[in-house]
This record gives sequence, C-alpha cells and structure tokens, in this order.
Amino acid sequence: MQEKSFATCFDKNCEEFAELLMTLVSDNPSICNINLKKEIFKKDRAITSNEYVLAIGPDGSKVNRASFPDSYNKYGIHIGYRGTKAWISCENFDWTVESLREFRIELISLLEESGMRTDNIDDRIAENVKKVKSEKSMDSITSYSTIDGIIMGSLTTVAIAGEFVKNPIGSFVSYVRQWIDNILNASQRREQQYKLAVVLFYHKYITDFLELKNSANNNAEDEKMNF
Repeated sequence: MQEKSFATCFDKNCEEFAELLMTLVSDNPSICNINLKKEIFKKDRAITSNEYVLAIGPDGSKVNRASFPDSYNKYGIHIGYRGTKAWISCENFDWTVESLREFRIELISLLEESGMRTDNIDDRIAENVKKVKSEKSMDSITSYSTIDGIIMGSLTTVAIAGEFVKNPIGSFVSYVRQWIDNILNASQRREQQYKLAVVLFYHKYITDFLELKNSANNNAEDEKMNF
C-alpha cells in the first residue's frame, strides 16, 4: 500500500498557521506517522493521486471555495474539505452582541471538548482582560500556540470587543473604538482568527478528511477476521 501523504500549502503570509497545524499533528499518534510536509502555495502545483492537500489562506483556498461548500462558515472563518482537498480561509466579520454571545458559547464548548477545565472560565477571562488593559497590548495573550491558549485568546478578544458593542452612544463610542483598535489591530485579529481556524480544523475535521476513522475501523475488522 502506498504511503499516505498530507501536504499543507500556505499563502505567503500564512506560514505560521501551517507550522501551528504541524505542531498539533505531531502529538497525535494517528496522524504523525503520515508523510507530512508544508510548502508555500503555487498555482501550478501538481497534486499526486494519493496526496491530501490543505490550503491555508484566501489565494490557495479560492478555487476550492468556489467549487465546493464550506463545512464551517461562521465568524469570518471558512473551513471545508472535499475528497483529498481541504481549505482554511478567513475574512472580516461584523460583530453584534448576539454573535459575540454565540461565539463565546462555542469557544467554551470547544474548550470542554478538548478536555480543558472551564469551571473557572470567567475568572480566567477577567484576569486576561485586566492584563491586556494594563499592558495596552494583546501580545502576552496571543503568543501561545497551544489549543487552550488560542481559545483563551479568542475568549479574551470577545470580552474586550463586547465592551464596544455594548456601549453605544456619543463620543464614548469613538474613544472605545480607537482604544480597541490600538490593542486589537487588524493583523492581530486576523492572526487570532487563523489560529482558531486551525484548531477547529484539527479538532473537528482532520480525522474525517484524512479518512483515519475508516482506516481504524478497517483495521479493527481485519483483526477480528484474523483472530
């Protein structure tokens, strides 16, 4: 049987997200034995018949997104897979009080599904918000590359962004907008978005995409037959 190959093709400004995925899969025994590689996206890239390819970024994802529906399409995050092709792409999103509330619920559920503690979640978020306000920067919160750290970074952003959407009137709005933009600048928001998208892809879709469940089931059946 030919060795299974999984390639991550990234847009030129998305390499760190490909690295993050490689870090996550390296600790997963059902994936780390697959032939893994990453490379910058090229339009004329040849795809071998047995190669699974994940594109990260709008350029590499463009053709797949135009051809197939997303598996996940929320909060400006687009994740999908079809056959041996998969994609992750992010775009701006207009937040409302309701969408922030729903996003917070989904993030906490993701923490729980990942085996993380959530009993003290409000205290942890409040401590992070306090730290961000004191340092006037998200750097210390967004520097983590663990699943827990990435989700907590997004929860902290939700809490800070919520202060703007909930405060609605007069010159205070422009002041808060400027304050949030200074702390949560566009590049940092996009970085968080992509990191979370990688976590979502890894947690929810990579096993089905790489057909690992089917392989595991087939192996189990073979063992039963050989017994």
